[in-house]
Amino acid sequence: MPTPDDGPSLVLHARPDDLAAAPPLAFGPPPHPSSRRSGGHDPATAALVVGDPDRCAELMAAGLPTVYLHPAGAAPGDPDTADVSATIVSWQVPGWLTQSCSRARRFARSEIRVPNLAPPRRVRSAGGSGPAVQLTGGCPAPDQTVAALRAALLETGPAAGPIPVLTDLAAADWARLASRLGEFVFARVDVADWPRALRRADLLVAGPTLLATTFAQSASLPLRLLPAADIRQSRVREALGVLAGGPDDRPELIVTPDVWPVDTGGAGALGGATQLARQIRQLCLAPV
Repeated sequence: MPTPDDGPSLVLHARPDDLAAAPPLAFGPPPHPSSRRSGGHDPATAALVVGDPDRCAELMAAGLPTVYLHPAGAAPGDPDTADVSATIVSWQVPGWLTQSCSRARRFARSEIRVPNLAPPRRVRSAGGSGPAVQLTGGCPAPDQTVAALRAALLETGPAAGPIPVLTDLAAADWARLASRLGEFVFARVDVADWPRALRRADLLVAGPTLLATTFAQSASLPLRLLPAADIRQSRVREALGVLAGGPDDRPELIVTPDVWPVDTGGAGALGGATQLARQIRQLCLAPV
């Protein structure tokens, strides 16, 4: 068993193919300065599971107190959100998105809503290199994506170099999509290097996901939205249309940095990681 000097040992888990699930693990501050990630063989004190209810159920069955975080933008009634077995259940729903969760989608009293999970330090864009593209969390039909991307990139003017792209599309799928946009040069970027790419960008062209809004908000970049791929993206696009002051079905919908809420709850507009750390700390110090 870990000693008090060792600090709590934490299991951190997200689906490996879900890029939008990784930031809560990467951005979340530890619940204690000496906390450490469990290697899988050592006894653990608590766990944080993002978007994988089956793994969460396994850890709970093994007696490990677990914080479960639903996929970003999910709301009650969405697929795979019912009857999750966890000590604490959390939803990543910032205040500006709440209005798009209808009254039929009630959050349980015992469940906790947290705002955006974001990099611990803001990276304000200095601009100068043109657009960046983010295709994460699923894309609509290839024809629709190609047409929307081409229109957005042509309107922004020539880029200073290859256009950086963050995507969780399989390599072959991205290669096929990029080949249909042969008039542009792209460079695929890892998520760890994405804030650096945004520091040089003038605009983020992205699907309507919470991960894209988080990066745009933290970098103070204009966000041009691509078509929605599913119910969660449609919900985000609808809410962003309200923020931008117009209907969400505009093909050229752009959210400018000045419309983001200054604050969302006690933890701040980008303070979801702090709230998650508090939940984990609760389990480490006083398991329930």
